[in-house]
Amino acid sequence: MTAPTITPEAAQFHDLWCGDYCPTCNPAGEHADRCARQCSLTEPDAVTWGGGVRLLCEYVCDRCGHQWRRADLWTPENLGFVPQRSAA
Repeated sequence: MTAPTITPEAAQFHDLWCGDYCPTCNPAGEHADRCARQCSLTEPDAVTWGGGVRLLCEYVCDRCGHQWRRADLWTPENLGFVPQRSAA
């Protein structure tokens, strides 16, 4: 008799969330080959939302230590935040 197996449910953020490519490790960004993209993909260390239409993500590359910020890549909706719209 075999023990029943439990299949874990997929997490909301399956692999990486709000990822960006390290500009030092991968200057070609999304145009690089698959291996370069996977090796340089980094999750943010901090995400700040001031209530506007964009998120400020702060990154630190695990490979080279390069630090950078992006405020042009992700929106609050990407993380499930819904900005309240004024009726005025």
